Amino acid sequence: MVFYFFCGWTKTLADELGVPRVVFSPSAVYGTAVFHSMFRLMPKREDEHDDECPVSFPDIPGSPSYPWRQLTLLYRLYKNGDEVSEGVKNNILSNMGSSCIVSNTFRQLEGRYLERPLADLGFMRVRAIGPLAPEPNASDNRGGETAVAASDLCAWLDQFADGAVMYVSFGSMVVLQPPHAAALAAALERTGAPFVWAAGSSHAALLLPEGFEERAAVSGRGTVIRGWAPQLAALRHRAVGWFVIHCGWNSVLEAVAAGVAMLTWPMVADQFI
Repeated sequence: MVFYFFCGWTKTLADELGVPRVVFSPSAVYGTAVFHSMFRLMPKREDEHDDECPVSFPDIPGSPSYPWRQLTLLYRLYKNGDEVSEGVKNNILSNMGSSCIVSNTFRQLEGRYLERPLADLGFMRVRAIGPLAPEPNASDNRGGETAVAASDLCAWLDQFADGAVMYVSFGSMVVLQPPHAAALAAALERTGAPFVWAAGSSHAALLLPEGFEERAAVSGRGTVIRGWAPQLAALRHRAVGWFVIHCGWNSVLEAVAAGVAMLTWPMVADQFI
Protein backbone atom coordinates (compact mmCIF):
# COMPACT_ATOMS: atom_id res chain seq x y z
CA MET A 1 0.00 0.00 0.00
CA VAL A 2 1.38 3.41 -1.00
CA PHE A 3 0.15 6.39 0.99
CA TYR A 4 0.75 10.12 1.28
CA PHE A 5 2.96 10.94 4.27
CA PHE A 6 0.23 12.86 6.11
CA CYS A 7 -1.86 9.68 6.24
CA GLY A 8 -0.02 7.96 9.07
CA TRP A 9 -3.25 6.36 10.24
CA THR A 10 -3.02 3.96 7.29
CA LYS A 11 -0.30 2.01 9.09
CA THR A 12 -2.96 0.40 11.28
CA LEU A 13 -4.91 -0.60 8.18
CA ALA A 14 -1.82 -2.04 6.49
CA ASP A 15 -0.97 -4.02 9.64
CA GLU A 16 -4.50 -5.43 9.79
CA LEU A 17 -4.29 -6.52 6.15
CA GLY A 18 -0.77 -7.86 6.59
CA VAL A 19 0.69 -5.89 3.67
CA PRO A 20 3.76 -3.64 3.44
CA ARG A 21 3.12 0.09 3.70
CA VAL A 22 5.13 2.53 1.58
CA VAL A 23 5.11 6.24 2.42
CA PHE A 24 5.12 8.74 -0.44
CA SER A 25 6.65 12.14 0.27
CA PRO A 26 6.14 14.85 -2.38
CA SER A 27 8.85 16.87 -0.62
CA ALA A 28 12.63 16.72 -0.37
CA VAL A 29 14.18 13.98 1.75
CA TYR A 30 15.89 16.67 3.80
CA GLY A 31 12.65 18.56 4.40
CA THR A 32 10.80 15.35 5.23
CA ALA A 33 13.48 14.40 7.75
CA VAL A 34 13.39 17.81 9.45
CA PHE A 35 9.59 17.65 9.61
CA HIS A 36 9.58 14.20 11.23
CA SER A 37 12.46 15.19 13.53
CA MET A 38 10.34 17.92 15.11
CA PHE A 39 7.69 15.47 16.25
CA ARG A 40 10.23 12.77 17.12
CA LEU A 41 12.50 14.90 19.31
CA MET A 42 10.05 17.70 20.22
CA PRO A 43 12.73 20.45 20.37
CA LYS A 44 11.99 23.52 22.46
CA ARG A 45 13.32 27.04 22.29
CA GLU A 46 15.27 28.24 25.31
CA ASP A 47 13.26 31.45 25.50
CA GLU A 48 9.59 30.94 24.66
CA HIS A 49 9.30 34.60 23.69
CA ASP A 50 12.28 34.58 21.30
CA ASP A 51 11.24 33.72 17.73
CA GLU A 52 14.89 33.93 16.64
CA CYS A 53 15.98 31.20 19.07
CA PRO A 54 17.86 28.53 17.05
CA VAL A 55 16.54 24.98 16.93
CA SER A 56 19.03 22.27 15.95
CA PHE A 57 18.54 18.92 14.24
CA PRO A 58 21.56 16.88 15.38
CA ASP A 59 20.69 13.59 13.66
CA ILE A 60 20.58 15.11 10.16
CA PRO A 61 23.89 15.36 8.24
CA GLY A 62 25.44 18.75 8.89
CA SER A 63 23.40 19.26 12.07
CA PRO A 64 21.38 22.13 10.60
CA SER A 65 19.57 24.69 12.73
CA TYR A 66 16.81 27.19 12.06
CA PRO A 67 15.29 30.05 14.03
CA TRP A 68 12.05 29.08 15.74
CA ARG A 69 9.97 31.33 13.44
CA GLN A 70 11.05 29.33 10.38
CA LEU A 71 9.72 26.02 11.65
CA THR A 72 6.39 24.88 10.30
CA LEU A 73 3.38 26.40 12.04
CA LEU A 74 1.97 22.89 12.43
CA TYR A 75 4.72 22.21 14.96
CA ARG A 76 4.92 25.65 16.57
CA LEU A 77 1.23 25.47 17.46
CA TYR A 78 1.58 22.04 19.07
CA LYS A 79 0.09 21.83 22.57
CA ASN A 80 0.96 18.92 24.81
CA GLY A 81 -2.15 16.92 25.65
CA ASP A 82 -4.36 18.70 23.13
CA GLU A 83 -6.41 16.15 21.18
CA VAL A 84 -5.78 17.69 17.77
CA SER A 85 -2.06 18.28 18.43
CA GLU A 86 -1.54 14.75 19.68
CA GLY A 87 -3.43 13.39 16.69
CA VAL A 88 -1.13 15.26 14.31
CA LYS A 89 1.95 14.05 16.17
CA ASN A 90 0.84 10.41 16.22
CA ASN A 91 -0.14 10.60 12.57
CA ILE A 92 3.36 11.76 11.62
CA LEU A 93 5.22 9.32 13.85
CA SER A 94 3.18 6.41 12.49
CA ASN A 95 5.23 6.74 9.31
CA MET A 96 8.28 5.46 11.18
CA GLY A 97 7.04 1.87 11.10
CA SER A 98 6.62 1.68 7.32
CA SER A 99 8.57 -0.44 4.87
CA CYS A 100 10.20 2.46 3.06
CA ILE A 101 9.73 6.01 1.81
CA VAL A 102 9.58 7.07 -1.82
CA SER A 103 10.43 10.72 -2.33
CA ASN A 104 10.08 13.18 -5.19
CA THR A 105 13.78 13.96 -5.35
CA PHE A 106 16.97 12.72 -7.00
CA ARG A 107 20.41 11.69 -5.85
CA GLN A 108 22.36 14.44 -7.58
CA LEU A 109 20.44 16.98 -5.50
CA GLU A 110 20.16 15.17 -2.16
CA GLY A 111 22.84 12.51 -2.19
CA ARG A 112 24.00 13.57 1.27
CA TYR A 113 20.65 12.56 2.75
CA LEU A 114 20.21 9.41 0.70
CA GLU A 115 23.55 7.70 1.25
CA ARG A 116 22.56 6.25 4.62
CA PRO A 117 19.31 5.72 6.58
CA LEU A 118 18.31 8.63 8.81
CA ALA A 119 17.18 8.30 12.41
CA ASP A 120 14.57 10.98 11.88
CA LEU A 121 12.96 8.79 9.23
CA GLY A 122 13.00 5.66 11.38
CA PHE A 123 16.11 4.36 9.57
CA MET A 124 13.84 3.46 6.64
CA ARG A 125 15.19 3.04 3.16
CA VAL A 126 14.42 6.10 1.03
CA ARG A 127 13.94 5.62 -2.69
CA ALA A 128 14.40 8.72 -4.84
CA ILE A 129 12.00 8.71 -7.78
CA GLY A 130 12.22 12.33 -8.96
CA PRO A 131 12.22 14.82 -10.32
CA LEU A 132 8.57 14.19 -11.13
CA ALA A 133 8.29 17.09 -13.55
CA PRO A 134 5.86 16.59 -16.47
CA GLU A 135 7.18 15.93 -19.95
CA PRO A 136 7.90 18.97 -22.17
CA ASN A 137 4.82 18.32 -24.28
CA ALA A 138 2.50 17.85 -21.27
CA SER A 139 -0.52 20.08 -20.72
CA ASP A 140 0.00 23.05 -18.43
CA ASN A 141 -3.56 22.84 -17.14
CA ARG A 142 -2.46 21.25 -13.88
CA GLY A 143 -4.70 22.58 -11.13
CA GLY A 144 -7.07 24.40 -13.47
CA GLU A 145 -7.46 26.13 -16.79
CA THR A 146 -4.67 28.60 -17.49
CA ALA A 147 -5.50 32.30 -17.67
CA VAL A 148 -3.33 32.64 -20.77
CA ALA A 149 -2.55 30.00 -23.38
CA ALA A 150 0.95 28.58 -23.25
CA SER A 151 1.36 29.31 -26.97
CA ASP A 152 0.46 32.97 -26.45
CA LEU A 153 2.90 33.35 -23.55
CA CYS A 154 5.67 31.66 -25.52
CA ALA A 155 5.01 33.94 -28.49
CA TRP A 156 5.44 36.96 -26.20
CA LEU A 157 8.66 35.50 -24.77
CA ASP A 158 10.09 34.89 -28.26
CA GLN A 159 11.03 38.57 -28.59
CA PHE A 160 13.64 38.39 -25.81
CA ALA A 161 17.21 37.12 -25.72
CA ASP A 162 18.11 33.80 -24.14
CA GLY A 163 17.94 33.90 -20.36
CA ALA A 164 16.86 37.55 -20.23
CA VAL A 165 13.40 37.14 -18.68
CA MET A 166 12.58 36.82 -15.00
CA TYR A 167 9.61 34.62 -14.11
CA VAL A 168 7.92 35.52 -10.80
CA SER A 169 5.50 33.24 -9.00
CA PHE A 170 4.75 32.44 -5.36
CA GLY A 171 2.55 29.43 -5.98
CA SER A 172 -1.16 28.94 -5.54
CA MET A 173 -1.42 29.56 -1.79
CA VAL A 174 0.92 32.39 -0.80
CA VAL A 175 -0.33 35.97 -1.16
CA LEU A 176 2.21 38.79 -0.83
CA GLN A 177 1.47 41.53 1.65
CA PRO A 178 0.95 44.92 -0.10
CA PRO A 179 4.31 46.37 1.09
CA HIS A 180 6.13 43.30 -0.22
CA ALA A 181 4.30 43.41 -3.54
CA ALA A 182 5.10 47.12 -3.87
CA ALA A 183 8.80 46.53 -3.13
CA LEU A 184 9.05 43.72 -5.68
CA ALA A 185 7.21 45.78 -8.31
CA ALA A 186 9.53 48.73 -7.72
CA ALA A 187 12.58 46.49 -8.02
CA LEU A 188 11.34 45.04 -11.32
CA GLU A 189 10.76 48.52 -12.70
CA ARG A 190 14.16 49.82 -11.58
CA THR A 191 16.12 46.92 -13.02
CA GLY A 192 14.49 47.21 -16.42
CA ALA A 193 14.60 43.43 -16.75
CA PRO A 194 11.80 41.83 -18.78
CA PHE A 195 9.51 39.75 -16.60
CA VAL A 196 6.43 37.55 -16.33
CA TRP A 197 4.64 37.86 -12.98
CA ALA A 198 2.15 35.08 -12.28
CA ALA A 199 0.13 36.99 -9.70
CA GLY A 200 -2.30 34.19 -8.92
CA SER A 201 -5.92 34.78 -8.03
CA SER A 202 -7.77 37.96 -8.82
CA HIS A 203 -7.58 38.90 -5.14
CA ALA A 204 -3.79 38.50 -5.12
CA ALA A 205 -3.45 40.53 -8.29
CA LEU A 206 -5.39 43.40 -6.71
CA LEU A 207 -2.49 43.82 -4.27
CA LEU A 208 -0.17 44.95 -7.06
CA PRO A 209 0.69 48.67 -6.92
CA GLU A 210 -1.67 50.92 -8.81
CA GLY A 211 -0.56 51.50 -12.37
CA PHE A 212 2.20 48.88 -12.27
CA GLU A 213 0.53 46.44 -14.64
CA GLU A 214 -0.32 49.19 -17.14
CA ARG A 215 3.21 50.62 -17.13
CA ALA A 216 4.66 47.14 -17.70
CA ALA A 217 2.33 46.57 -20.64
CA VAL A 218 3.12 49.95 -22.23
CA SER A 219 6.87 49.36 -21.89
CA GLY A 220 6.50 46.00 -23.60
CA ARG A 221 8.92 44.36 -21.22
CA GLY A 222 6.55 42.95 -18.61
CA THR A 223 3.33 41.01 -18.36
CA VAL A 224 1.14 40.11 -15.38
CA ILE A 225 -0.90 36.90 -15.44
CA ARG A 226 -4.02 36.98 -13.30
CA GLY A 227 -5.02 33.43 -12.47
CA TRP A 228 -3.35 30.11 -13.26
CA ALA A 229 -0.19 30.46 -15.33
CA PRO A 230 1.37 27.96 -17.78
CA GLN A 231 4.46 27.70 -15.59
CA LEU A 232 6.08 24.72 -17.29
CA ALA A 233 5.95 26.42 -20.68
CA ALA A 234 7.43 29.59 -19.21
CA LEU A 235 10.29 27.88 -17.37
CA ARG A 236 11.21 25.78 -20.39
CA HIS A 237 11.28 28.72 -22.78
CA ARG A 238 14.82 29.70 -23.80
CA ALA A 239 14.21 33.37 -22.84
CA VAL A 240 13.48 32.63 -19.17
CA GLY A 241 16.67 32.59 -17.14
CA TRP A 242 15.51 33.43 -13.62
CA PHE A 243 12.73 32.35 -11.31
CA VAL A 244 11.70 34.41 -8.24
CA ILE A 245 10.31 31.54 -6.21
CA HIS A 246 8.72 30.83 -2.82
CA CYS A 247 10.55 27.47 -2.63
CA GLY A 248 7.53 25.24 -2.96
CA TRP A 249 9.05 21.87 -3.77
CA ASN A 250 7.13 21.27 -7.01
CA SER A 251 8.27 24.64 -8.36
CA VAL A 252 11.85 23.97 -7.23
CA LEU A 253 11.96 20.69 -9.14
CA GLU A 254 10.35 22.27 -12.22
CA ALA A 255 13.03 24.97 -12.18
CA VAL A 256 15.80 22.40 -11.74
CA ALA A 257 14.43 20.28 -14.58
CA ALA A 258 14.29 23.37 -16.81
CA GLY A 259 17.78 24.54 -15.84
CA VAL A 260 16.53 27.92 -14.58
CA ALA A 261 18.35 29.79 -11.80
CA MET A 262 16.30 30.56 -8.70
CA LEU A 263 16.04 33.70 -6.59
CA THR A 264 14.49 32.28 -3.44
CA TRP A 265 11.96 33.94 -1.17
CA PRO A 266 10.70 31.27 1.28
CA MET A 267 7.62 32.17 3.29
CA VAL A 268 5.84 29.33 5.09
CA ALA A 269 5.82 25.62 5.98
CA ASP A 270 8.89 23.71 4.73
CA GLN A 271 9.99 26.44 2.33
CA PHE A 272 12.76 27.75 4.60
CA ILE A 273 14.16 24.23 4.78
